[in-house]
Amino acid sequence: MNMPGTHHNLFALTVSLIVGYASLTTSVIAQDATDLKQENEQLKNQVRKLTEELKSAQNRIVTLERQIEQLKLTLDQASDKGSAASSPPTPTTQGMDPAKPQDNPQALFRAMKKDYAEATRDFEIGVQGDRNRAAYLRVVERWIAFTNRNYKSKIEWHVTIFEGPLSPRPSSLKLLAVDPSTGEKFDQPFSIALNRQLTRRLSQLEQKDELDTFILIGVLTPKLKLTTQSDTSDPFHNPRLVGPFAEFGFSIDVKTIVPIEKEDDAR
Repeated sequence: MNMPGTHHNLFALTVSLIVGYASLTTSVIAQDATDLKQENEQLKNQVRKLTEELKSAQNRIVTLERQIEQLKLTLDQASDKGSAASSPPTPTTQGMDPAKPQDNPQALFRAMKKDYAEATRDFEIGVQGDRNRAAYLRVVERWIAFTNRNYKSKIEWHVTIFEGPLSPRPSSLKLLAVDPSTGEKFDQPFSIALNRQLTRRLSQLEQKDELDTFILIGVLTPKLKLTTQSDTSDPFHNPRLVGPFAEFGFSIDVKTIVPIEKEDDAR
């Protein structure tokens, strides 16, 4: 019997089996790791593709929402113009205030307030950060841009000085519009910029005692602005709001000022 040799062979066989098993296990683990890595890459690619498709769909939704909003705003404005063209002005006993927007600041404010309500009537104001609020603000922003262009007009306002006597070299002047048929003063003052020519003209009217009420001739340009303020019931908010997030304002490029009795000669 050769026991030492047998033991040696058994030992060698055992070692071979262990090494073989270890190699097989390592190979299987390596293959599993490769397969897992490939699956992870495939999943990443799928997630990336789905993310891109989602982003594309979201962008498309935003684009469609904007187109819908623009179409609604255009239809509203076309409807307003059609109604204005087909309906004669309604006579009023309250002077010129409710008549044409270019007649005085209050008429302008009321017209814009009406237009704002009609332009936004189909949209929910939402809350800060949600889709409804974002869509509403886009509508307001586009309406402001349109209105600032649409309401630019020539004006001839009866006005009076709001604040005190003229200083020696005023750069601006606060005025109040006056209803020519009733003499009523509208309660919202506005400012005009003065140049040398206008200052000299005002001085001439003052010397002739014709500065109590006179006629301002110029071009009105609306200056509506988007704001974060939404509470239209706040009586202390200045400038006033024609609607949530829309501040009222305008500027006047003054061409001349004339006394009331010489209005026809200045035209």
